[in-house]
Amino acid sequence: MEVLLVSPFGYCSGVSAALSLAEKAKREAPGRDVYLLGCPVHNELAIKSLSSLGLRLLDGRKVDLEKAILALPSGSALVFSAHGHPRAWDDLAQRKGLSVYDATCPFVRQNEALGKERNPLIYIGLPSHEEAEAFLANCPHAYFYDAASGDGDWRQCPGSPSLIAQTTLSEEEVHDAEEEIAASFPGAVLLKGRCYATKERQKAIREAAKDSDATIVLGSKSSNNSRKLQEIAASFGPSYLCLDLGEVKALPLEGYRKIALASGASTPREVYFQVRDYLSSLPPSPRMLFKAR
Repeated sequence: MEVLLVSPFGYCSGVSAALSLAEKAKREAPGRDVYLLGCPVHNELAIKSLSSLGLRLLDGRKVDLEKAILALPSGSALVFSAHGHPRAWDDLAQRKGLSVYDATCPFVRQNEALGKERNPLIYIGLPSHEEAEAFLANCPHAYFYDAASGDGDWRQCPGSPSLIAQTTLSEEEVHDAEEEIAASFPGAVLLKGRCYATKERQKAIREAAKDSDATIVLGSKSSNNSRKLQEIAASFGPSYLCLDLGEVKALPLEGYRKIALASGASTPREVYFQVRDYLSSLPPSPRMLFKAR
């Protein structure tokens, strides 16, 4: 089978830095407990790798993270996730005597810094995403536009607002939000949005999906940037979101001659190469499935 490699693949720079910082925390805290506050990245394989080093995950889907900080033993090490966090938690950690490692992505930091300077402001994001929750906590003056539904309190924003968007949204989501907001606020201007890694991967998968019979995106279903890549590819033909080689092997790939292989920003490179080698080893299909365009 012919495999079209969609580049870039593997970890983005922000994810790579976050995982390296988590490993550094463990090295610098021998004999102490090291806690990951929320998933540092949205990929089960990456989290499993960190857990194997002895780092303990505090999952925001299961526990109240602010209360979890207050319950940590003094002297423990705490790693904040790449998605950002309420800055008030820094003070909590300091009062508890915790060693803090902040893995917040530089693009997320830039958005927050810019958001603090702008008023009035509308933030475009997903309400259940850590990045959006952190931004709104750190920029409480911002009004919110739900990129999934168009809901939120954004219509109550006074004046001519600036716009900032979550870094992992799709181009379509940001564009649609801009259009709807502009209907009520003609002077609204988007200042910051998708990060470089998101833009490059979404651009690359559009081109690859056009030139392939099907697309496989390697990433977690909990990863917004991975889901967006799969959704973009689906507009051009069959597309699949798989965590690892096991899930790829379960796909109905008979009938495809050329498959585009992409990855989310938190997918390990070794998984990408495993799937590449597997797909390349498959014999050419004697027939080709119809692909709607």
